[in-house]
Amino acid sequence: MNDNYDFVVLSTQRSGSSWFIDLFRSCKDTEGHQELFYKYPRESPPSSGFNEYERYCELNPEGFAGYRPFGVWRYLRNLYARPGNVGFKLQYSHYKRFPEIMVYLFFKKIKVIHLVRDNSLDLVISQELSQHTGTSHTTEEENLQKLNFELNAEQCIARIKKLENKKMFTRKLLSILFPGHLEITYERLLDGVDNFDQVIEYLHLTKKHGDFKSDLVKRQTSDKRFLVSNFKELENSLKKAGLAHLI
Repeated sequence: MNDNYDFVVLSTQRSGSSWFIDLFRSCKDTEGHQELFYKYPRESPPSSGFNEYERYCELNPEGFAGYRPFGVWRYLRNLYARPGNVGFKLQYSHYKRFPEIMVYLFFKKIKVIHLVRDNSLDLVISQELSQHTGTSHTTEEENLQKLNFELNAEQCIARIKKLENKKMFTRKLLSILFPGHLEITYERLLDGVDNFDQVIEYLHLTKKHGDFKSDLVKRQTSDKRFLVSNFKELENSLKKAGLAHLI
């Protein structure tokens, strides 16, 4: 009997997916790989997750379009043939570029974890922090740089609505293809280790597999009222747009 429960973590950028995947690095007999379908080869080892499996584009340097969909399916088959529980992070933009991934996941009955961020304003601010610092993640050993920046209210609202639309579309797609999928929120996971119990149960793991720890830390540690220099203006615009609940 095969006791392995392979999985994929479906999310969008700045939703805590790198931190979440990195938790599996401390989990016995379980691998969590980062963005395997990113369009560029890795220039350096990732700061989180497992690094033993090459990205799809790295295996096909001459251009992989001619190998699809069979090349993608073969790539995923080899990934999930690794021992133990195996998973990777799949961004919304990646499954849009590689729709055959969803076909494979469906027919192979791969478990899908949909990781979302409830507050899309926080997600936009996180994106801005990443842009201003030039890095996506930080560890406990690094000094978190305190920043202060301005957000264009109109552009911010447009970005929030776009993010919400992507989230809702993905929810509808998953409800059709993977009705038994697990949706979890980044905010609730941050509340405490006990909230990870849903994942443990869904993947049929046990707490004996590991402590589920990560060296990555939350970058957005300051109140958004201090991070955004024009927060009052942004707050008024969000209220007028019916998005006061994000403040």
